Amino acid sequence: MEYSVSLIGQGTTDMLRSLGDMLLDHDELYGRVRYVEAQPTPGAMGPIVQELYLLLADQDHLQAFGAVLVTWLVSRRRKIKVRLERKDTKAVFAVTSADRDTEAAVRDLMARLAADQVDNPGPAPDG
Repeated sequence: MEYSVSLIGQGTTDMLRSLGDMLLDHDELYGRVRYVEAQPTPGAMGPIVQELYLLLADQDHLQAFGAVLVTWLVSRRRKIKVRLERKDTKAVFAVTSADRDTEAAVRDLMARLAADQVDNPGPAPDG
Protein backbone atom coordinates (compact mmCIF):
# COMPACT_ATOMS: atom_id res chain seq x y z
CA MET A 1 0.00 0.00 0.00
CA GLU A 2 1.14 3.50 -0.74
CA TYR A 3 1.04 6.16 1.97
CA SER A 4 1.94 9.79 2.30
CA VAL A 5 3.48 10.68 5.65
CA SER A 6 3.33 14.21 7.02
CA LEU A 7 3.93 15.84 10.39
CA ILE A 8 1.71 18.28 12.21
CA GLY A 9 3.31 20.62 14.74
CA GLN A 10 5.69 23.55 14.96
CA GLY A 11 9.04 23.33 13.20
CA THR A 12 8.36 19.96 11.62
CA THR A 13 10.08 20.54 8.26
CA ASP A 14 13.51 19.39 9.39
CA MET A 15 11.92 16.69 11.52
CA LEU A 16 10.26 15.13 8.48
CA ARG A 17 13.62 14.87 6.76
CA SER A 18 15.02 13.31 9.95
CA LEU A 19 12.25 10.69 9.99
CA GLY A 20 12.83 10.02 6.30
CA ASP A 21 16.56 9.54 6.88
CA MET A 22 15.89 7.00 9.63
CA LEU A 23 13.43 5.12 7.42
CA LEU A 24 15.88 5.08 4.52
CA ASP A 25 18.59 3.67 6.79
CA HIS A 26 16.46 0.62 7.64
CA ASP A 27 17.31 -2.34 5.36
CA GLU A 28 13.71 -3.60 5.21
CA LEU A 29 12.52 -0.20 3.92
CA TYR A 30 15.30 0.42 1.39
CA GLY A 31 13.76 1.67 -1.86
CA ARG A 32 10.35 2.11 -0.22
CA VAL A 33 10.74 5.70 1.02
CA ARG A 34 10.89 8.84 -1.09
CA TYR A 35 10.96 12.52 -0.19
CA VAL A 36 8.27 14.69 -1.76
CA GLU A 37 9.77 18.16 -1.92
CA ALA A 38 8.21 21.56 -2.50
CA GLN A 39 9.94 24.14 -4.64
CA PRO A 40 12.19 26.33 -2.49
CA THR A 41 10.92 29.77 -1.68
CA PRO A 42 13.04 32.73 -2.79
CA GLY A 43 16.05 33.02 -0.50
CA ALA A 44 15.73 29.48 0.83
CA MET A 45 18.81 27.26 0.97
CA GLY A 46 17.12 24.40 -0.88
CA PRO A 47 13.92 22.42 -1.29
CA ILE A 48 11.65 21.68 1.67
CA VAL A 49 10.42 18.16 2.38
CA GLN A 50 6.65 18.42 2.13
CA GLU A 51 5.84 14.78 2.86
CA LEU A 52 7.27 11.31 2.61
CA TYR A 53 6.03 8.71 0.17
CA LEU A 54 6.05 5.25 1.72
CA LEU A 55 5.36 1.85 0.15
CA LEU A 56 4.38 -0.76 2.75
CA ALA A 57 3.57 -3.94 0.86
CA ASP A 58 3.49 -6.51 3.67
CA GLN A 59 3.69 -7.17 7.42
CA ASP A 60 7.51 -7.02 7.41
CA HIS A 61 7.38 -3.49 6.02
CA LEU A 62 4.74 -2.47 8.57
CA GLN A 63 6.84 -3.86 11.43
CA ALA A 64 9.96 -2.10 10.16
CA PHE A 65 8.08 1.18 9.83
CA GLY A 66 6.64 0.78 13.34
CA ALA A 67 10.06 0.07 14.86
CA VAL A 68 11.61 3.14 13.24
CA LEU A 69 8.61 5.31 14.13
CA VAL A 70 8.79 4.38 17.83
CA THR A 71 12.52 5.10 17.97
CA TRP A 72 12.06 8.40 16.17
CA LEU A 73 9.03 9.57 18.19
CA VAL A 74 10.53 8.89 21.62
CA SER A 75 13.52 11.04 20.67
CA ARG A 76 11.31 14.09 19.97
CA ARG A 77 11.05 16.72 22.67
CA ARG A 78 7.88 18.39 21.55
CA LYS A 79 4.42 17.22 20.60
CA ILE A 80 4.27 16.01 17.01
CA LYS A 81 1.44 14.31 15.18
CA VAL A 82 2.45 11.83 12.48
CA ARG A 83 -0.24 11.57 9.81
CA LEU A 84 -0.42 8.77 7.25
CA GLU A 85 -2.81 8.90 4.33
CA ARG A 86 -3.34 5.82 2.24
CA LYS A 87 -3.13 6.95 -1.39
CA ASP A 88 -5.81 4.72 -2.96
CA THR A 89 -8.56 4.96 -0.32
CA LYS A 90 -7.65 8.31 1.30
CA ALA A 91 -7.95 6.61 4.73
CA VAL A 92 -6.10 8.65 7.36
CA PHE A 93 -4.19 7.25 10.34
CA ALA A 94 -2.34 9.23 12.99
CA VAL A 95 -0.25 8.93 16.14
CA THR A 96 0.98 11.68 18.45
CA SER A 97 4.34 11.80 20.23
CA ALA A 98 2.73 13.14 23.39
CA ASP A 99 0.76 9.92 23.93
CA ARG A 100 1.71 8.62 27.38
CA ASP A 101 2.98 5.32 26.06
CA THR A 102 4.42 6.04 22.62
CA GLU A 103 5.29 2.40 21.97
CA ALA A 104 1.71 1.26 22.70
CA ALA A 105 0.30 4.09 20.55
CA VAL A 106 2.49 3.05 17.60
CA ARG A 107 1.56 -0.64 18.11
CA ASP A 108 -2.09 0.41 17.92
CA LEU A 109 -1.37 2.42 14.75
CA MET A 110 0.38 -0.59 13.15
CA ALA A 111 -2.57 -2.83 14.06
CA ARG A 112 -4.98 -0.37 12.43
CA LEU A 113 -2.80 -0.19 9.30
CA ALA A 114 -2.57 -3.99 9.10
CA ALA A 115 -6.34 -4.38 9.54
CA ASP A 116 -6.95 -1.78 6.84
CA GLN A 117 -4.66 -3.63 4.43
CA VAL A 118 -6.61 -6.86 5.03
CA ASP A 119 -10.03 -5.20 4.80
CA ASN A 120 -9.11 -3.06 1.77
CA PRO A 121 -6.40 -4.89 -0.18
CA GLY A 122 -6.37 -2.36 -2.99
CA PRO A 123 -6.14 -3.05 -6.70
CA ALA A 124 -4.63 -6.33 -7.90
CA PRO A 125 -1.16 -6.01 -9.42
CA ASP A 126 -0.91 -6.15 -13.22
CA GLY A 127 0.38 -9.37 -14.65
